[in-house]
Amino acid sequence: MPAALTRLIGLVKTSKLLSEIERKEWLQKMETMNEDQLTKLETILVQAEKINWTEELPKYEAAVAEAER
Repeated sequence: MPAALTRLIGLVKTSKLLSEIERKEWLQKMETMNEDQLTKLETILVQAEKINWTEELPKYEAAVAEAER
Protein backbone atom coordinates (compact mmCIF):
# COMPACT_ATOMS: atom_id res chain seq x y z
CA MET A 1 0.00 0.00 0.00
CA PRO A 2 1.45 3.40 -0.97
CA ALA A 3 2.47 5.66 1.91
CA ALA A 4 0.07 8.39 0.73
CA LEU A 5 -2.87 5.99 0.93
CA THR A 6 -1.77 4.77 4.36
CA ARG A 7 -1.65 8.40 5.53
CA LEU A 8 -5.12 9.10 4.10
CA ILE A 9 -6.56 6.05 5.83
CA GLY A 10 -5.08 7.32 9.09
CA LEU A 11 -6.64 10.74 8.53
CA VAL A 12 -10.05 9.18 7.90
CA LYS A 13 -9.77 7.01 11.02
CA THR A 14 -8.83 9.92 13.31
CA SER A 15 -10.72 12.89 11.84
CA LYS A 16 -12.90 14.82 14.25
CA LEU A 17 -14.87 15.91 11.21
CA LEU A 18 -16.31 12.45 10.58
CA SER A 19 -18.70 10.25 12.54
CA GLU A 20 -18.01 6.52 12.89
CA ILE A 21 -20.52 5.76 10.14
CA GLU A 22 -18.89 8.32 7.84
CA ARG A 23 -15.43 6.84 8.56
CA LYS A 24 -16.60 3.40 7.47
CA GLU A 25 -18.28 4.81 4.36
CA TRP A 26 -15.19 6.78 3.31
CA LEU A 27 -12.90 3.83 3.87
CA GLN A 28 -15.12 1.74 1.58
CA LYS A 29 -15.46 4.50 -1.03
CA MET A 30 -11.70 5.07 -1.16
CA GLU A 31 -11.32 1.73 -2.96
CA THR A 32 -13.09 3.15 -6.03
CA MET A 33 -11.91 6.78 -5.89
CA ASN A 34 -9.47 8.17 -8.45
CA GLU A 35 -6.26 10.02 -7.56
CA ASP A 36 -7.86 13.48 -7.84
CA GLN A 37 -10.71 12.50 -5.52
CA LEU A 38 -8.30 11.03 -2.98
CA THR A 39 -6.22 14.20 -3.07
CA LYS A 40 -9.31 16.36 -2.46
CA LEU A 41 -10.37 14.17 0.45
CA GLU A 42 -6.90 14.42 1.95
CA THR A 43 -6.92 18.22 1.58
CA ILE A 44 -10.24 18.46 3.42
CA LEU A 45 -9.11 16.20 6.26
CA VAL A 46 -5.75 17.98 6.64
CA GLN A 47 -7.57 21.34 6.87
CA ALA A 48 -9.94 19.85 9.46
CA GLU A 49 -6.93 18.82 11.58
CA LYS A 50 -5.87 22.48 11.75
CA ILE A 51 -9.18 23.62 13.23
CA ASN A 52 -9.11 24.47 16.92
CA TRP A 53 -12.27 22.51 17.69
CA THR A 54 -12.37 23.61 21.32
CA GLU A 55 -12.59 27.24 20.23
CA GLU A 56 -14.48 26.97 16.95
CA LEU A 57 -17.24 24.50 17.86
CA PRO A 58 -18.92 26.82 20.42
CA LYS A 59 -18.89 29.60 17.80
CA TYR A 60 -20.59 27.31 15.31
CA GLU A 61 -23.16 26.17 17.88
CA ALA A 62 -23.93 29.79 18.77
CA ALA A 63 -24.40 30.70 15.11
CA VAL A 64 -26.75 27.75 14.58
CA ALA A 65 -28.75 28.71 17.68
CA GLU A 66 -28.97 32.30 16.47
CA ALA A 67 -30.11 31.20 13.02
CA GLU A 68 -32.82 29.03 14.55
CA ARG A 69 -34.29 32.03 16.39
